[in-house]
Amino acid sequence: MQLVNLTPHEISEVTTNLVIPSSGTARVSQNTTKVNELDGIPVYRTNFDPSTIEGLPAPRKGVVYIVSALVLNAIGDRTDCVAPGNAVRDIDGKVVGCRGFRTT
Repeated sequence: MQLVNLTPHEISEVTTNLVIPSSGTARVSQNTTKVNELDGIPVYRTNFDPSTIEGLPAPRKGVVYIVSALVLNAIGDRTDCVAPGNAVRDIDGKVVGCRGFRTT
């Protein structure tokens, strides 16, 4: 299996010490709509349109694409995409990697 990182950052998966460099970036457009107010503070809903995903190749046998959580949530039924799992932080709170990957 080949992992292709389509996030803008290197991915460090800590359980295997695997480091996956970025190979480009998949992106999705968002549409934000005001839906309410709370004591004068606007409340918005953001929708992500799967038809606007850019930078994500067609599925290929034996290839799994690592994408951002936003792209993963917008994709729908593609089973060849994952997002970084739970963030792992150093003592200063800086993200230094992830623990596994997640799917929809």
